[in-house]
Amino acid sequence: MADCYALNVSNAEAAIFFYTEFPLCRISRDFKLAYWATGLGGCHEFALSETEVLFSGQYEDSPDAAYLGRFEADGTLNTHRVQLQLPNGSPLPKGQLLGRGRHMYFFDSDAVYRTSLD
Repeated sequence: MADCYALNVSNAEAAIFFYTEFPLCRISRDFKLAYWATGLGGCHEFALSETEVLFSGQYEDSPDAAYLGRFEADGTLNTHRVQLQLPNGSPLPKGQLLGRGRHMYFFDSDAVYRTSLD
């Protein structure tokens, strides 16, 4: 591991997304490691549940780009690009994303929004 781009910690586990190959690594309470290749690079935030993960955009993506992935039974992580929006359907204004546990938060100058994975 050369550089940790994103860290997510919950009461049950920690997960890291790191340079150079950008895998997602889950670290269980008893320190067991599990890795998934993502095919992504440069994402700075993520939220995850037992079955899904939501990454922020990659290096040159627009601020509303994100990637939703599903942990498959064969040990793969299949991701596809999605667009983040405010609840009224409008694009995200300038702000900051933060992933904690299964929640992704968006902070702008006026409000805080949260989306959650099952």
